[in-house]
Amino acid sequence: MTVCRVIALVRTDYFYLFIFTVISIQVQREQPFFERYENGWPIRSMMQTYLSNSKQAAKKRRAALAQSDDQEEIDEGEGVG
Repeated sequence: MTVCRVIALVRTDYFYLFIFTVISIQVQREQPFFERYENGWPIRSMMQTYLSNSKQAAKKRRAALAQSDDQEEIDEGEGVG
C-alpha cells in the first residue's frame, strides 16, 4: 500500500470521526437526555447501525436491479429468431 493511500485512509477516518462528533454534539444540545452518556456513545451507535442498514439495503436494491436487467436481456433474446 502506498503512503498516499495510507494518508487518505487516515484522513477519511478522521473525517468520519469529526462528522460523528459534530452530529453527537448537536443531538446532545437538542436532547439533553444523551448528555448522560460518555462521548455520546448511544448516538454514535445508532448512526452506525443506521448507516450499516442503509448500505445493506442499497446493495440489495442494486442486486435486484441488476437481476431484473439480466432477465430483460434474456427475455429480449428469446423473442428474436
